[in-house]
Formats: sequence, structure tokens, C-alpha cells
Amino acid sequence: MPSKEYYQALKATQALHATNKRFSGRFLVRYLDDIRALIEQHDVKTLLDVGCGRAVVWRTPLDNGEMLERDLGITSLTLYDPGVPAFAQEPVGRFDMVICTQALGSIPVADLPWMLGRLYGWAKMVVYVGERLGPVRKKIHADLAAAGAMPHEWTREQWKEMLNGTGSGDVAVYLRTSDRRTRESLMARIQ
Repeated sequence: MPSKEYYQALKATQALHATNKRFSGRFLVRYLDDIRALIEQHDVKTLLDVGCGRAVVWRTPLDNGEMLERDLGITSLTLYDPGVPAFAQEPVGRFDMVICTQALGSIPVADLPWMLGRLYGWAKMVVYVGERLGPVRKKIHADLAAAGAMPHEWTREQWKEMLNGTGSGDVAVYLRTSDRRTRESLMARIQ
């Protein structure tokens, strides 16, 4: 069950989306090499992008004229972001792969277990999480972060512990962290 801090963060995100172009989803490109490799490795055909923002990467044709999901071999793409009206409808069903890139850092710490439970519940085979480490540039949730409610300063080890501690069942879980301070970027299978 979501906390009041979750609804506070969601309201701030919805207000931001209504007034400017942040959270475009463009940072997905940082993770496409990993995602492509996992799609091939696990023969993924259906994909859910949780926290997709405005999904500009999914909705813009590539240089070859193809849409990204077709280029990746995806037959069914579902986009979900409760902060964006166009993608706020709750996903239904299960998907071969669930991705969540640079979105869990906007979820209050107390709500991460149930949110991860949802990600794992939607996934048939693979969950892929990508998070940036280090100082947060967007100050949208600054009040919640100051109160210690947000995972903004979490380390790779803290993310791994959260992903391990939530219980993914038979789903393969992968984590990519990129540290803003050291520029170290690591991906590993967690479960």
C-alpha cells in the first residue's frame, strides 16, 4: 500500500509533467545496450517500461525509420508512468521483460518493497533496473529527500540489497548503476 510520501512525490511529478518537458524518457538510451543483450539472451517478445516518462525514445523513429521496439525485436511494448497522463493506465498482465530506468530513485524508500514486488509480479522472465548514483540534479523531491524519505544518495550496495530483499521468484534481476562522481558504470545479475 502506497505511503502518503508516495502520493506527495507522485503529485509533484504530475505537476512537473504538466508544466515542462522534464522526464522525457530520453535517458533510456544509456541502457539500450544492456536491454538489447538481455532481450536476445532471454528471447524477450513482450516488454513493459515502468517509469517511461514521456517515452520520447520509444515514440521517435530511428535513423533507419524503424521504431525502437521493432528494432529490438519486441512484438508488444507497454509504457507505464503514473506521472504522465498518456501512460498512467495501470499495466495488465505479465511481460517477458520489465525495465525501470532512472525511476526508482523517485520512489520513497518505504514504498520501494511494494513497488519492486509489482515489477517482479509483472515480469515473466527478466527485470532490469538502471539507477544513477550520486547527487540528484532534479530537485523535484527535495523536501522528501531532506526528510530522508528518498533513496537519492543510495550506493550500489544499497540498491542491490533492496533488489535482493524483495523476492523476485524465478525472475532474473539485473542492476545497472552509473555513478555521477566516479563515472563507474556496472551491470550485474542480482538474482
